[in-house]
Amino acid sequence: DLWRDLTLRKYGKTGFSFTNSWKDTFISTDIANMIKCAKDDTTTAKISFSFEPHKPIKIKNIYSDTFFRSWLCCTFTLQKSWLSVQNVDTMNSESMSTEKFLEYEENNIPLLIKGATKDWPALQKWNKEYLIKQSQNVSFRATSGAAPLPANYTIENYSKYCDEVSEEAPLYLFDRTFAHNCPSLLDDYEEALKTSCPYFDHEAKHGHDLFSLLGKGKRPDHRWIIMGPSRSFSNFHIDPNCTHAWNAPIVGRKRWIFYPPGTNPPGVYPSPNGDDVVMPISLGEWFLTHYNDHVKQRNNPDISKRPLECTACPGDILFVPHGWWHCVLNIDDGMSVALTQNYVSQSNLPDVLRFLRTKQNQISGCRDRAEAIQPIQMYDEFTSR
Repeated sequence: DLWRDLTLRKYGKTGFSFTNSWKDTFISTDIANMIKCAKDDTTTAKISFSFEPHKPIKIKNIYSDTFFRSWLCCTFTLQKSWLSVQNVDTMNSESMSTEKFLEYEENNIPLLIKGATKDWPALQKWNKEYLIKQSQNVSFRATSGAAPLPANYTIENYSKYCDEVSEEAPLYLFDRTFAHNCPSLLDDYEEALKTSCPYFDHEAKHGHDLFSLLGKGKRPDHRWIIMGPSRSFSNFHIDPNCTHAWNAPIVGRKRWIFYPPGTNPPGVYPSPNGDDVVMPISLGEWFLTHYNDHVKQRNNPDISKRPLECTACPGDILFVPHGWWHCVLNIDDGMSVALTQNYVSQSNLPDVLRFLRTKQNQISGCRDRAEAIQPIQMYDEFTSR
């Protein structure tokens, strides 16, 4: 963790190529920069630099619970029983109509739609080589709950990180600017979405994506491309600003666990006003520490408090209703890729308006963009449209 933090503090903004470990990454990046500076400085005598990969020192009969816990949380075996429950309502795309979908949206119930995205160009094109080619010289933002700062990666460097890393809380690429910086990636699914999932069309008559009324650039962040190595995750959270969302895996399967509004997952402790949340630092720790309590919740006498689970595969799209706690775990080897978008519709509009009016300190997706409408003005601006 110390070498990771040093690397992110010094090179997180400018970018770096991950090499074997965080220690090797920091030293090799430092050496590469010194060589570059020496070449650029014609007044300095030539200096020779070399890099030797780190070789761990073997010490017998010394043990550490701290190091063991972290190691266990990133190397544990995913039990088949952890992936076996599939109780999120599931329908085939051929039998899904806009009217049927709106029933789920109105009732605020998660829904997995099988095969809805199977014909998207993204499903056919998005391998590692294609993504690297389409994003030349573009940086993407990756974060981790365990890291002090985000990191900027090219997809080429991030894919190398995914291939080599093994850590408890990997950096998860979660980028909001891809549609602007790599419009060809947006072209690979935007029009197909309107055809295959008309209920998610922002121009639909039923009032989908009402935040678009605020104007492009002024609305809160709403669209992301997501990438991560095996065992990367999005820890338990409720989606921002009371929004609904959809999530479409493009490469790799995702394991989802949902808890209904008002029911906290085991080991997750939000403050009374929702400003802060205490939970395990990683999903590995949550599975190892709280999974038995989660299994008990499946049999809660109050059916409305029972969790829901599913595995979403490439070709599927998942409706994530507002107010539900959920976590996501990437379960396949290699670099997973997905798309997600948050939105406001008629079904969650009253809750969104209440949130904007009473929870201004929790409004997100706009504070770091000067052109965006700021939280203190969001409610008035939105209701005036």
